[in-house]
Formats: sequence, structure tokens, C-alpha cells
Amino acid sequence: MSQVFVDTWAWVALVDKKDSDHEKAKAANKKLLDQGYSFVTTNFVFSETVTILRYRVSHAATIKYRQMLNEMVSGGLVKLTRLTEAQEKEAWQIFEKYSDQDFSYVDCTSCAVMRSLSLQEVFTNDHHFRILGFITHP
Repeated sequence: MSQVFVDTWAWVALVDKKDSDHEKAKAANKKLLDQGYSFVTTNFVFSETVTILRYRVSHAATIKYRQMLNEMVSGGLVKLTRLTEAQEKEAWQIFEKYSDQDFSYVDCTSCAVMRSLSLQEVFTNDHHFRILGFITHP
């Protein structure tokens, strides 16, 4: 089964029905699932998503997101990865290296995890991942 990394953009756009990319994210999600992909995300992406949903949508929507994620993890559709110390060190090296880019630290942690897991594809609309050499969906 092919794996795709799921970035904060995707989680937020899927949950927030008022997000301008909601329909685009839903269509991409369906396409990825239909193509047999499983998802990988991290505790850092989870934290960033919770914060954005809490402030942009609601506390209740954030709780529903966590419940949905738990079900997806339990069902084997999502692997929730916790960063290792080595991955965090690599993330900081990426952050330092790309001083000419406005990468968030969370994006750098995602890059480090994707490299360590040999993942080439990411479910995001964030152009930073293309700069780092990844294939983005949509």
C-alpha cells in the first residue's frame, strides 16, 4: 500500500467546511483513498492542526477532529508518528539551511519524517513541500 504524508493544510481544509480549499481537499482525499493510499502524519502536525481548528473553527470541531483521527489510526488508515530526537535535529538543520524560505518549523519536522520514512508524496497545497522536492496532492 502506498503512503502519503498528510500536512496540516489537508486536515484543516477537510474539517473546516468554510475553508476556501474544503472542496479541493475533499476531492483529493477521495482520490487518494480510491487509489489505495494510507496516510502518515505526526504529533507536530496534529498539534498545529488542533491549534488552528480551535481558533478558526471551534472547540467542538477540534474534538471531532481528534475523534476522527483516533478512528483512522485504530482502523489502520493513518499512522500517527511521533518525532524522534534525530528527526527533530534534522528538522532544525533544514530550518537553518533554508534561511531564504519562510518554512515553518512544523514543515521542517514533516520533511525530516518524510525523508526518514522514504515518503515522496504529501497531501498539501503548501508550495514549500515542492521546493523541498516532494510531490504534492492535489
